Amino acid sequence: MKLKELDLSDLQSVNVFAKSMCDAYGSLDLLINNAGVMMPPYKKTTDGFELQFGVNHLGHFALTGQLMPIIQAAGNPRIVTLSSLAAHKASIDFDNLDGVTGYRAYTFYAQSKLANLLFAVKLQNKLKNEGAHVKSFVCHPGLSQSNLLSRGGGARGKGFLPFLQNHLAQSVQMGALPTLYAATEPTLQGGEYVGPDHKNRRKGYPKVDPSVKDIYDEATAERLWVCSEELTGVTFFEERTSASV
Repeated sequence: MKLKELDLSDLQSVNVFAKSMCDAYGSLDLLINNAGVMMPPYKKTTDGFELQFGVNHLGHFALTGQLMPIIQAAGNPRIVTLSSLAAHKASIDFDNLDGVTGYRAYTFYAQSKLANLLFAVKLQNKLKNEGAHVKSFVCHPGLSQSNLLSRGGGARGKGFLPFLQNHLAQSVQMGALPTLYAATEPTLQGGEYVGPDHKNRRKGYPKVDPSVKDIYDEATAERLWVCSEELTGVTFFEERTSASV
C-alpha cells in the first residue's frame, strides 16, 4: 500500500482520499481513527468548523462513512476510534459547536473526544441493527507522553500540563496498547471501551473499561449523528423503507 495524503481538516481532502482508497482496494480490514489536535488557539477548518471538533470528530466521521463500502467487503473488519480521559466529564454544546460565542481550548478538546466516544458506540449499534459484520470499538491511551501538546509543531509543549504529562504519564508505547488491543483481541464483541487497567485509568495494560455505560448517552449520540451527517454531507446507511400492505 502506498502512502496517501489526507487532511482531516478539509472535507474535500477526505473525499479525495476515500475515493482513491475505494478505487484502489477491494477491501479494508482495519481503520484506526487516531489523528487529532489538542488545545490549539481558536481556529477553524477549511469548511468553517472549530478545528478540534472538525478534525477529531467530523473528519473521522466523514472518512469512516466514505470508506464503509471497502470496510464491509473485508472478512472480519474493525473500526477503532480513539477517545480520551478528557471525555469522561465533557458535554456537547450543540449551540456553540463552532466556538463563535465562546472558546476554551481544553473544553473544546474534551468535547471532541466525547464526540469520538459517542460516535464509535453509536456506530456499533447501527452496524448491529443493519446486520453488518463490521465491529466498532473505542479506546483511550490513558495519560501518555505524546507530543499532542506541541499543537502540531513537533516541539515540546510548555507550562503546567507538559510538566504533569512528563511526571505522571506512561510511555507512548504503553499508551498505544489499548488501540492495538481493540484492533486485534479476538474475544471483543463490538462496542467495548478499552483503556489502561490501573485504578486511575492513566496507566497500565489494556482492559475493557465499563465506565462507557456511564458516559454514553443515546439521545446525545443520536443528535450528534444527525448533526454530523448534516455538517459533512456523509451518510453511512441507506434509509430503510417499509412497504405498505
